Order: sequence, then structure tokens, then C-alpha cells
Amino acid sequence: MNLPDADGSITNLSNAALIVKNADCVPIVYVDKIAGYIGISHNGWRGSLKRLAPKMIQKMVSLGSKIEHITCALGPAIGLCCYEVDEDFYYEFMGEFEIYAKQIFQFRKGRWHVNLTLLNCLLLREAGVKKVNIDFFPFCTKCDQKRFFSRRRAKHEDFERMFNFIVKFK
Repeated sequence: MNLPDADGSITNLSNAALIVKNADCVPIVYVDKIAGYIGISHNGWRGSLKRLAPKMIQKMVSLGSKIEHITCALGPAIGLCCYEVDEDFYYEFMGEFEIYAKQIFQFRKGRWHVNLTLLNCLLLREAGVKKVNIDFFPFCTKCDQKRFFSRRRAKHEDFERMFNFIVKFK
């Protein structure tokens, strides 16, 4: 069964695959082996601003998962080194995430840079996921052109994407 496009999906169906395409945004895979749920989400700046990762955790818990059983993996995304943002973005995020500002923002060469991967890790922690249950790729999709596609590196609308997926077998 194909689902409509969405930034997040959760299932407990056997032999199901959930897929997210990205080119700089943060893909997150969620697993609860005990309750049998898997999930995946596409966390760009909009999804991060709307706290999509904690909402995915809350939904899994409402379906029967226990927070201590949920593990998460954040896939390759654009890094702090390359994710330049304008002042409007900065102030919008400061309004929502001021508590994390010193950790996720850096001002370099007259521009703000943001670390969306770290922000989503912090949001997962805030939602109750144990630090040991969160893994992430420390690579930047824009810098590492041998392994990853990047929308910002491509600088045009016709860019290649990566597929992130999780499969639940019986």
C-alpha cells in the first residue's frame, strides 16, 4: 500500500517499508522492537520548527510504545558548517528554541549557521528518548559530495536525493 506524501509515518504492519527522501534535511528513523512499531520522518527546517520529532515520539507512545524502548537514528544531513540561514530564520528559531540557541547556532563570516541534526537530537531528548537510544551521522551532505547528495550544493531545483528507509519484517 502506498501512502500519500507526508513528513512522517508510523506503522506496526509486518513486511512494511517506510521511506523518506532527503538531500539536506534530517531524516529520522524510529524503532520500538518491543511494541513492534517503526517510524520515519523528514525534518527540514519547517518540520524542526514544528517539533516533528517529538510529535512522532508522542504518537508512538499513544499507540502503545514505551519511551524507554524507542531508539532513533538520524541520517545524513547538512551540517552546521554549511547550513547558512538569514536573520528572519534565526529570529523565528530563537522564538521557539532560545533554550538551545548556544548549542545550535553559530555566527561565522557575517552569517548565522544552524545545526538541525543537533536540534533534532535535543528535541528527542526533550521528548524523553534516552541519549544512548539516539544515534546520528556526523557527516555534512553538502561537504561530502562523494557519499551524499545536497540541494544546497546543487544550487538548482533539479537535484538528486537520498533514500532513507526502515523495513519491518515479521
